[in-house]
Amino acid sequence: MLLSTGTLALVGLVYLFFIQPKFERYRDNLIFDNRVLGFIDGLYLSGIRFGVPDFHMRSYVKDQLRKAHELPGNQFLIEYTCANGWHFSSHTGTGDHMLFALLCIAQFAKGNEDDELVAWCEEHMILAHKNRIHY
Repeated sequence: MLLSTGTLALVGLVYLFFIQPKFERYRDNLIFDNRVLGFIDGLYLSGIRFGVPDFHMRSYVKDQLRKAHELPGNQFLIEYTCANGWHFSSHTGTGDHMLFALLCIAQFAKGNEDDELVAWCEEHMILAHKNRIHY
């Protein structure tokens, strides 16, 4: 009886300190990813055209999300400076999903030389930053 109680306590501590934080990190990443992809879908459905079909942009953003989650510590996947001097970094925390999505779109648009989409993204990055403050 004493052995089984000690084993149960040990298993509980292992779960509490090692397994549960991994599940929570996975859940938080999944929530963030779904918010970013939902924002991309919402932009596409509202009439914003990325120059490629929606599923191509989703695939690109999923790849960027995977890379962002693999980065250690406080490193940023995307750092972007707008024409007006504002500087943005790709955080993967609560409330930053709109900014992360816009950074991905702007990076994609710059690579495809779509100046109109880049200008639109820069304009909306400031709004997304202000919205994050009130999130």
